Amino acid sequence: MAKKTYQDLKKEVWDTGICSGCGGCVAVCPADSILFREGGDNAAPVQSGYCKQVSDGVPCGACYETCPRVAPPEKITLGNYQEIIATKAV
Repeated sequence: MAKKTYQDLKKEVWDTGICSGCGGCVAVCPADSILFREGGDNAAPVQSGYCKQVSDGVPCGACYETCPRVAPPEKITLGNYQEIIATKAV
């Protein structure tokens, strides 16, 4: 089975608006093809158009595998809490 590529990541995470902007995919891309655009709102990275797997057939999938948003959430109990808050640095 072929590994998932940035196209799957884009469809499942970037386009749906659930990207956390962590930059994991940017950091692990061996072709340096995933990046954040300078200036503006960088909610999700963009892809330059080249992907080792898509363009050359070289198995990769590193960007997809490192994304924390593609794995189903673990069902662990957090214990007692008053409130859960999510933040994002800009």
